[in-house]
This record gives sequence, structure tokens and C-alpha cells, in this order.
Amino acid sequence: MAKANIITRTMLTPNSAIAIVDDFAACGWVVEVIMPEWPLDRRLFAVGVELAADAEESVLLYPGVLRSDQRVARRRLSSAELSDLRLRVAAVRSFGWIAHGQDDP
Repeated sequence: MAKANIITRTMLTPNSAIAIVDDFAACGWVVEVIMPEWPLDRRLFAVGVELAADAEESVLLYPGVLRSDQRVARRRLSSAELSDLRLRVAAVRSFGWIAHGQDDP
């Protein structure tokens, strides 16, 4: 599985500049998971990997998500979302859910 680029930052001290590596993801995906036992509910995950296929595979690391569940990478995370989430490389984080009622299309 390919890893996303690692963001680096530089901390200045009075005598030198020290590069500190944060393992925050430079890119990521929103992945939707549809579980057969709850077909009207869709779970969303933020995944800190570069490729959509890797993001779909990575959500299997989250408890309760099974290989038989339908997984679709819906969109890339924006840089603002990545910053707000402080999402790390290869991390999988719950991002919410969508509940569809019986009357919804």
C-alpha cells in the first residue's frame, strides 16, 4: 500500500533550524462504507493515503468494517479538512454517517 507524502515543518531555534517530521497526511480520501446489515445507513471515513484504492482497502482496519461491505472512495479531502482533522499518514478515522429513511430516494 502506497503511503501519502509526509508534511515537514521547520522549527527555528536561536542557533539553528531543526527539521521536524510530522507524520500528517498530505492527502487523503473520504470513503463511504455501506454495510449489508444496515443498508440505509452509510458510514464515512477519512483516510490518510494517496490512492483511492488504498483508501478503500484501509477502512478494513476500522473495527466492524468487513471485506464484504461495499466501500467507495467518494472524494479527496481538502487541505483545510486535512489540517482540521490532523489526519496522520495511513490513519483511518470516522468522518460521520448518512442515515436514509424509508421515504428517501
